[in-house]
Amino acid sequence: MQVNIITDQTGAVPNFDNVLLSNENISSIPDSACTHVRLDNVIDFMSEQQVATLLNKVRHHGVVEVKSVDATTVISQMYIGSIPFEEGAPMLSSGKARLTSAALIKQALEQRGFVVEFAAVSKTEYRVVAKRS
Repeated sequence: MQVNIITDQTGAVPNFDNVLLSNENISSIPDSACTHVRLDNVIDFMSEQQVATLLNKVRHHGVVEVKSVDATTVISQMYIGSIPFEEGAPMLSSGKARLTSAALIKQALEQRGFVVEFAAVSKTEYRVVAKRS
């Protein structure tokens, strides 16, 4: 099962089961059923409990792919003036439940037994790919 968690239908991708973000929808995915979980600009809207529940859905050797705004990078760029406050502030708010960064997500996945295969920041977004060992 390949799962793409979305906040609305604009985030849907082909060849994935597109699952609207909610406690009920995440809980309905069978444990260890996912070969690939995709979180594209969604993790900042998820609670810690939702993330923990979702990670339990990833099977042995399954992949988690996380992409979102890197809060550390945005704040740094706002501080030095390369991103105006008016542009940076919405990147860090807009209804988000929390702020994340590549380093935080990498650490959290490693603590849960995932092996991070790729982690990088490009402009203001990060991408982390990890495999359950």
